[in-house]
Amino acid sequence: MLSVPNALETLENRMGDCNEHAVLFAAFARAAGIPARIETGLVHLRGRFYITPGTRFFLGKWITVDSLMNQIPADVTHITLSRGNPENQMEILGAIGNIGISILEQQ
Repeated sequence: MLSVPNALETLENRMGDCNEHAVLFAAFARAAGIPARIETGLVHLRGRFYITPGTRFFLGKWITVDSLMNQIPADVTHITLSRGNPENQMEILGAIGNIGISILEQQ
């Protein structure tokens, strides 16, 4: 069974993976009156692509954050595929394994 992390439980447990980090960051931003939403996509790391959630918050413009990797804003290795509620994020699961990405240049 797939579940969505709970920010309060994550805070109490003081641990979690990228899902818990994204949900907790969004909760902190919202508590501070900053609009925030969860997004899901891919990150290129150590020569491979991984599915990962991120957080997007609004400070004059929308900024994507990878709170697990301490990136504000998230760097260009992050590709957003879905934003919003968990149902929207589940829709991309069918695409995983069917996405073709080629890195043309790497520095």
